[in-house]
Amino acid sequence: MNSPYQPPAAKSEFKPEMPNPLYKRVLAGLVAIQLVLTLWYAPGMFEMVRTGMINVLALLYMAVGSVCLYLAMVLALRKAGAGRTFFLLATVLLF
Repeated sequence: MNSPYQPPAAKSEFKPEMPNPLYKRVLAGLVAIQLVLTLWYAPGMFEMVRTGMINVLALLYMAVGSVCLYLAMVLALRKAGAGRTFFLLATVLLF
């Protein structure tokens, strides 16, 4: 049933373009730097949890956010547009 008030179906031939490979390399480099800094500061974070300066839940949020960031980067490198949900989740958890 076609209603006279219903707009016609849109036919789009839009296909997302693959991002520039340089963009992916820069993003992967930034994530690698974040990984190195996370490993460098991890002992201090564990010590702050042990002494009670920060809550265990805060450390858990940071760990899950970092894992989401790494997973999103791997998915983004494999396929254009993939990993958006994990990037968003990492942003929320690491904020």
